[in-house]
Order: sequence, then C-alpha cells, then structure tokens
Amino acid sequence: MSRRRRAVLLLGLALALGGLAAADVSRREAALARRLGPAVPAVVARQPLAPGDRVAADRLGVRRVPARYAPAGALGSPGEAVGMRVTAAIPAGAYVTAGALGGGPGETANGPALRAGERVADLTAAGPADLITPAAAWTCS
Repeated sequence: MSRRRRAVLLLGLALALGGLAAADVSRREAALARRLGPAVPAVVARQPLAPGDRVAADRLGVRRVPARYAPAGALGSPGEAVGMRVTAAIPAGAYVTAGALGGGPGETANGPALRAGERVADLTAAGPADLITPAAAWTCS
C-alpha cells in the first residue's frame, strides 16, 4: 500500500470516527436536556436583604434554572416582590421565595395575621380541580 493511499484511508477513518463521536455527544446532550426540563426564571437577590426591608427592583435579579432545580415558591418575576417586606434574611445570590416575603394584603410586617394556635404551612395538592381551592382554610387537630 502506498503512502498516499494509507494517508487517505486514515483521513477517512478519522472523519468517520469524529462524526460518530459528535453524534454521541449530541444524543447525550439531548437526553440531559429532557431530564432537566425547560429553563424557568427564578428571582434572586443581588444584595443581601435583611428582615423588615422593603424590596426594591434594583436589588433583585433573574436567573434561568432548569425547572427540576427551581425551588418551591420561587418567584418568576421581580415585580412580584417589589414593595413587599422581607420576613427572613436573604443572602446575596439566594433565591427570593414567597415564604421569605410578607407585607401583602392581610399581613403584618412579621407575616400573615394569625389567630392564637394557628400555624402557617405551604401545601401542594394534586387531584381534581373542583376539589382543590387555593388559600383554603383548614383546621387540624
């Protein structure tokens, strides 16, 4: 076999193996993207927020994270938090969640107005839509 033929054969083999490797990487990336889910926006604090502070838009940012890793209760838009009071310290870079904010309708500076013996709990329900109502009051004994 001549040197020229050998060089052409090795070049063809390198191109074929490179194409197979690229196809494998593409398949792996697609599988990973399917497992992680779509990217969703999540509001983060650009600066530390102390309890009692009013949230201003310039102190917030938005980070896109895979839906699988977005924290429960994370806000999707800074506008949802602007004007609210911080009820729990939020360090810079941390997600801003509904549970760390208060001061909306029916709430005091320290959180929801509760009667004696009541506690706050965030619940997620699954079932028929006509049986599940948001912000329903439940009594547990």
